[in-house]
Amino acid sequence: MVFYISTLSLISVDLSFSQLAVSSYLLSSPWSAQWITHPTASRTEYGVFHFRKTFHLERVPEHFTINITAVPRYQLYVNGHYINEGPSKGDLDHWKFETIDIAPYLVTGQNVMAALLINFAELAPESVTGSYSQFLVQGNTADEKIINSDTNWKVKASQAYHGLFVSKWATHGFYVAAPGDSVMADKYDWGWETPDYDDHNWINAAPSIGDGLAVPRGFIYGNPPFLVPRTIPLMEKTKQRLYKVARQKGSNAQDSFLKGTKPVRIPAHTKAAILFDNGVNTIGYPELYVSQGKASKIKVTYAEALYNSKGKKLNRNEIDGKEISGLYDIYVLDGGEDRMFRPLWLRTFRYVQLDIETKDEALILNDYFNVFTAYPFERNAQFESGDERLDKIWEVGWRTARLCAGETFMDCPYHEQMQYLGDSRIQGLISLYLSGDDRLMRNAITDFFNSKTPEGILMCRYPTRNTSIIPSFPIWWIGMLHDYYMYRQHHDFVRQYLPAAYDVLNWYKTKLDTTQLMGKLPWWNQHDWISPYPSIMPGADESGSTINTLSYIYGLDKAAELFAYFGEEHIANELKFQSQKSKQALMKHRWD
Repeated sequence: MVFYISTLSLISVDLSFSQLAVSSYLLSSPWSAQWITHPTASRTEYGVFHFRKTFHLERVPEHFTINITAVPRYQLYVNGHYINEGPSKGDLDHWKFETIDIAPYLVTGQNVMAALLINFAELAPESVTGSYSQFLVQGNTADEKIINSDTNWKVKASQAYHGLFVSKWATHGFYVAAPGDSVMADKYDWGWETPDYDDHNWINAAPSIGDGLAVPRGFIYGNPPFLVPRTIPLMEKTKQRLYKVARQKGSNAQDSFLKGTKPVRIPAHTKAAILFDNGVNTIGYPELYVSQGKASKIKVTYAEALYNSKGKKLNRNEIDGKEISGLYDIYVLDGGEDRMFRPLWLRTFRYVQLDIETKDEALILNDYFNVFTAYPFERNAQFESGDERLDKIWEVGWRTARLCAGETFMDCPYHEQMQYLGDSRIQGLISLYLSGDDRLMRNAITDFFNSKTPEGILMCRYPTRNTSIIPSFPIWWIGMLHDYYMYRQHHDFVRQYLPAAYDVLNWYKTKLDTTQLMGKLPWWNQHDWISPYPSIMPGADESGSTINTLSYIYGLDKAAELFAYFGEEHIANELKFQSQKSKQALMKHRWD
C-alpha cells in the first residue's frame, strides 16, 4: 500500500482580509441610514416582511457598494435577482453586516432593491440571536446613499408564511435548527422583488427603536445591535441536481425530471408520494417549480436517512420497509404558472419526499433541484493511496467538512447547526490543512471570545440564544489560539486574546482543591459522548477529577508557550509553576 499526501504551505496562504473595503466613516460614526421596520405589525413575534426601494440611475456605475444587515435575518434581491442571505451569525454586541457590490445587477433607468426580513421569533434556530424585527442598508459612500434605509422605503407584512414548530425530539435527534415553512401561495405577493411590481398600496417603513439610530460597535452612545463588519466571504451557491427517484406512488416521475428535462403531471383528485435519493448528504436551499394545481398541497420532508418501524436507520442505502420523517415544509398552491418555492432557511438531506394531494386541477411539477449553500472552502490538499476504502473515507471526510461549515463551523448540518468549541478546534485544523483558508477559524476564535462571561469562562457553543457552558471546552479555545500561532504568522491576532486566555485559566485556578487537583466544577462536566446521557465522565463531577486536572494542565502548558513567545515571561513562568504543581499532585494522588 502506498500513501501520498500533499498540502499547500499553510503559512504562506493568506486569505484573511479579502473582502470589500468598508468606508472608515461607518466604522466610527453613526450611520446616516436608519434601522427600519413595519410601523404597526408586531416586531417580536413570528413574521416575514417585504421591503422595497425603487430608485433611478442615469447610468450604471462601475461599482455600487452597499452595507446591509437585519435583525434577525434577511434575503436580498436586486431587480429580481437573488443576491444573498444574512447577516452572518453574531450577537447583539457584535452584529454583522455584509458589504456587497450590486453594480452587476443594476440597469440604466428604474431599479429596485428588495429584501425579505425574517423573524422566526420563538421558533428561531438556537444559533440565531436577536428577535426584534428591523432592517438596515447603507450606501458605502455618498454615491450610493440613494438606497439608504429610511421612511421612504416601502414595507408589507406577508400573510403567506407561518412557522411550523419542530419538537426537539421529533427528528430522531436533538433538534434546535430552523422551523418548517407553511406557505399559502394565494396570499403571496408574486413578483414583489421585481421592478415591474406595483407597490402603491404598500405603506412606508417606520424607524425602529431610538429613531432608527444605527451605530458601529465602540461608538460613544446608542443601543444594540452594535455593528461590526462581516469577516468571512459570502457563501458558495451552486445548483445541484438530485441523484435519482428512489420510489413513488401515484406518480410517473422519471430521473429525467430531476435533470430538468421532463415535467411530471399529477392528475386532479390524486394523492401521490415521490421519494428522491441524493446519494449523499447535502445542504442548501432546494427550489421547487410548479404550475397549475390550484389548492393542491405539497408536503416536502427532509431527512438524512429513512427509519424502520423501530425508529432505526441501519443501512442508509436501504429503503425497503422504511419511511421518511423529520423537518418538513408545506406549500398550498394558487394555480399560477411556474411558481417557485424555496425555504426561508437551509435544509439538509440525503432523502427528500414530496407528498402531494391535488384538488380539482391537475398539478405540473416543472423542476426540483438544490442550491448547495456553504462556506466556499476549496480543497487544496490531495490524498492518494492504493486502498479504495481510504480514498472513500477521504471523500466522506471532505464532504463532512463542507457540510459542517457555513457562516460558522457547525457540529452537524441537520439537527443543531451550532458552533461548539470542541468541534471547532478540529474543524479549524482540517480547514487549514485541506484548504489553507483560515477565515472561518479566525471567526470561530473571535466568536468564542465574545461569549466570555463576567467570571472569565467561555461558553461551549456560540453564537447562541441560551447560556451553555461545558467547563472543559474553554481549554480547547486556548488550544485553538495555539494552533493558529503555530500555523499562521498573524501574531497580532493571537496577541489580542492572551488576556482572555489568562482569565480562563484563572477561572480554573479558583476551582483547585487544597491538593492542587481540579475541584468540583459547575455546569455540564461533559468531555466526550458516553452512555447514558448526560455523558458525564466518571469522577468529573467530583473534586480531584483526573481528566479535569489533565485538561487544566494542557491549557496551562499551551498558554505558557504563547505568553513566553510574546515576551510575557513572568506570566509564562507563573503558568509553568502552576502546571508543575498540578502534575506533582496527579502523580501523588492519582497514579496507580
